[in-house]
Amino acid sequence: MITGLDHAQRAAPPGSEERPRAYHLDVPGTQEAPKPPSPAA
Repeated sequence: MITGLDHAQRAAPPGSEERPRAYHLDVPGTQEAPKPPSPAA
């Protein structure tokens, strides 16, 4: 049985990140963490 969730990562097309972000922040008990820096190429 799943009793918790440590983190979730979602992908979205460029320019549309706000819509899924808002959806997931509406889930009770969720908090937003800072976005990590992009990996160096």
